[in-house]
Amino acid sequence: MKEIAKLLQQNPNLKLHVVGHTDNVGKINYNMKLSKARAAAVVKELVTKYNISPKRL
Repeated sequence: MKEIAKLLQQNPNLKLHVVGHTDNVGKINYNMKLSKARAAAVVKELVTKYNISPKRL
């Protein structure tokens, strides 16, 4: 995460598309929610810990 934040900080025009992934074990609805939660956690950390604008994510 630190390296990605550094890359974004050094390249202010760079945008990042954040997605989450799961395996195929379990129900699809649960896995979709889990994928979204994982992506949201990454965005939250980049915004709060590294001061990356959410508009870039």
